[in-house]
This record gives sequence, structure tokens and C-alpha cells, in this order.
Amino acid sequence: MTPPRNEPSDVTTLASLGFGPEASLMTEPKLFIDSRLLSALIVELEDELGYQTAARTLFLIGLTHGLRDADRAVGQGLLSLGDLPDPVGAWTPAVRTALPMDLAVPTAGPTGHELRGSWPEHHEAAAWTSKFGPADDASCWLSAGYTSGWLSGTLGSDMLALESNCVACGDEQCRFVAREIAGWDAAAPDAQRELLGPIDFEVFRALALRSPSSAPELIESQGAFDPKAPQVHIWGPVKILPFTDGDQILRTAEALSRDPGTGEISAVVVDLRGAVLDDDFGAAAIERVLATIEAWGAEPILTGVSPLSEEVVESLESGHLLMRKTFEEAIATAFLVSLAQRHAA
Repeated sequence: MTPPRNEPSDVTTLASLGFGPEASLMTEPKLFIDSRLLSALIVELEDELGYQTAARTLFLIGLTHGLRDADRAVGQGLLSLGDLPDPVGAWTPAVRTALPMDLAVPTAGPTGHELRGSWPEHHEAAAWTSKFGPADDASCWLSAGYTSGWLSGTLGSDMLALESNCVACGDEQCRFVAREIAGWDAAAPDAQRELLGPIDFEVFRALALRSPSSAPELIESQGAFDPKAPQVHIWGPVKILPFTDGDQILRTAEALSRDPGTGEISAVVVDLRGAVLDDDFGAAAIERVLATIEAWGAEPILTGVSPLSEEVVESLESGHLLMRKTFEEAIATAFLVSLAQRHAA
């Protein structure tokens, strides 16, 4: 499949895939924290779109995140637009970004700014290798997009970051080079640049500003992914309900039932990792939660069933209950359910 090359088709394509301005994935900072969630998304995009379009889609999602976070940081006065540090030593952004970055001091050349840096946690490379094994080419497209957006928004020019070294390819670090678009255009052709094609930064600046912020505190304080949170949003139509205890999951399910947006949910992963269900209240709670999810018109998917809970789960009355052994498999199945429902609509 040939990746989209012109605007507004990029935005239209993202919206058709479920990544419009209102989609939770376009505002979800956990995408840059937890490799399990990102690996599930990568697998679904690869299966649905093929490598080329999946890579471009990940880049554009990251670009939107980076532009929005940069705009928020500048708007809150946490940094000044285009304010470059003195060219001595290393440059650490004055605020904490969703994607950790180590940046060298920017240099000014005949074609504009140029920076080099790395993604020290190589979060995206880990997500890639967990599903596909070693990579032949750069794999950190979401990270490249976020970095491009962040630098473009903070330096006040159209910056494109491309990966030069990748842990998924066996390198020690995930490194990138960022230049103004004119700088890339003046350089020798680059395979990644060719794959991405033209990008209208102004269109994505507008898209970023239209995307609501799901985490206004992100710039100043980035929390870690908490698998025990009562409700974790992955992608608009996909939700996770961790089972901390019977009372908690029932309260969360009941709260969701009162939410007007619940009708948009396609699949719910009920995460039983670490839980032991008893024959009485635990079984009754899960049975009630499953019935509630089905009443929304969504597909419940159980994962993380311990050996001590298997007998209880087998006794549940749901006739066609989907069960997946691992959390990652459950998320991937949820994406498939959501995609199938969208295409059937």
C-alpha cells in the first residue's frame, strides 16, 4: 500500500484509522511509557497497513504529540520559542518531555539548525523487537515523529528527526539527527526521508491544537504507567479494566456505564494478572462485569488467568468468552475486534 503523500489526505487517513483529533491515542502519554502497549499498536498497524504506511502513521501520531506538548510548554512559559542555549556542553530540555531525549547542542549551518541526540530508554526499539525480533532498518518511527514535533514547536521551524542508529538493529543506542527540512532537502537522498515523503507541518500544527489534552500535567510531571489503575485508556474504542478487587472493578464498570461515550467502546480487556478469584464474590463480580460490557455492545476479553482462578473462569456463563494467555495477546485481539467492527459499520 502506498503511503499518503499530500494534505489533507494524511489527516483524513489518520481519522479513518481511528486517530482523529478526539481519539485518546492522539493524547495518551502512556504510549511513550509502556512498551507492551506500543508493541500491540505496532503489530496491528503492520498487519492492517503494511510496513511503509504503518511507519508513516506512527511518525504522524508522534508528530502530533510532539507539536502539542511543545505548544503547551511554550504557552505555559516553561520555555521560550526559538531560545537556543549557548553552544557549550550538552543541551537538556528545560522541561520533561513525554519521550525522554538526550540532545546535543544545536548548531547553525548554511541550511538552518541541526541537532543530534538519542532516546536513552530505547522504548520503541524494545517494543519492536519484542514482536518482530531484530530489525534490518530503523524502527523508531513514533519517536522520530515526536522528536520532530517537539523540536519544530520549540525552535519555531520545521524540524525533521530521522533515526541514525537503532538498538533494534544491534546498535548500542537509538540515535537521531534532526535538521530543518531545507537541510534534508539539500542533503543526499535518505531512505527514511524518501519513505516519509512530504509533510505539511502547518496542517499538523493545526491538528495538534485541535487535539484535547488528556494530561495537562504531562510537561511538568510524567508519571509511570500504572497497571493497577482503575481504568487505562489505550485507544478510543479499546479499554482495559484491571481486576484489583471485586468492589473496585464493579465501581469502575458502573461509572463507565454512565459515561455517554461508552457506546463507542468496541472491546474491553479484563486484566486478571495477580488476582485470585474465589467461588463466591470474585466469580459473581466478574460475571456481572462481563454482562455489563456485553450490554454496551462491546467484546470482553479475559487475560492473565492464574491457575488458582481457572476453575472459577471455566464456570462463567458467558458462552463465547474470549480468553488470551498474555496481556499483549489480549490487547492485539482487542485491536482486531475494534478494526473488524469499524470495517463492518
